[in-house]
Amino acid sequence: MTFSDAVVEALKRMDLSENEKSRRVNEWLHAMQLKPQLAAKLGVAELFWDWDLPRTREGFYRFQGSVTAAVVRGWAFAQISDIIWMETASPDLKECTQFAEGVKSKTPEAMLAYNAIAHVG
Repeated sequence: MTFSDAVVEALKRMDLSENEKSRRVNEWLHAMQLKPQLAAKLGVAELFWDWDLPRTREGFYRFQGSVTAAVVRGWAFAQISDIIWMETASPDLKECTQFAEGVKSKTPEAMLAYNAIAHVG
């Protein structure tokens, strides 16, 4: 489970109306940044989380890829890269558009590339 998943689960267990739970979960998921401070602001203050527990046995941190993850990385690398590239398993115009709009929202001058990997077998 990622830290983001743990916060979502904690929010869902809170003694709040379903509307308020949904609002907080949406705010968390659309924040584009995973911050413990935002979790506390949303009412998740007593969450046990150890950043080292989800590491692989080789010591690597696990990474859950998504369009949001690609956008955030795009923002980080746009100032030092010629082209920001996102790759997916299959072509998806919606994901491609989300990636382009997301990266361009903060770095409108960024050049973008998109490619889908063809899986054989």
